[in-house]
Amino acid sequence: MEFLPRRVARLISTFAFVSRPLISFDGWWERCLIWETARPYLYLRTTADGPALVGGEDVPFREPAHRDRLIPEKTAQLAARFREMFPRIDLEVDTSWAGTFAETKDGLAYIGSVPDFPRYLFALGFGGNDITYGVIAAEIIRDQILQRPNAAARLFRFDR
Repeated sequence: MEFLPRRVARLISTFAFVSRPLISFDGWWERCLIWETARPYLYLRTTADGPALVGGEDVPFREPAHRDRLIPEKTAQLAARFREMFPRIDLEVDTSWAGTFAETKDGLAYIGSVPDFPRYLFALGFGGNDITYGVIAAEIIRDQILQRPNAAARLFRFDR
């Protein structure tokens, strides 16, 4: 982001764990993906071999060592929230971790060039949406190189 004239995204620390394989999914309808939109959010899903993957409890990023010191506390909070939702499921945490991602104010990617670096083309898909925006970015950048109009380009411009 050092090439950009202003900060376009903020860094967030997120936390997750995977459980030991669950014996029962009592109360978890069809082991469906759950994504709670509260803040801090919670997401749950299962893997093919039976463990639960639980994540969320995001906080603003400071630095990696600080983020990593929060892993035990955030894991306990995530496990407690899981147990509130599914009190009949015996959950045992196997492995937990933390990571950092970036998000924009409006949730959209930034795609295109900036005045200070007109020959650079950026495709910045923040917030975990980079796969979604990958095809759009490829089309916008292709059209900019070929000097063709692209109706979607205005949605992802840097001066929005």
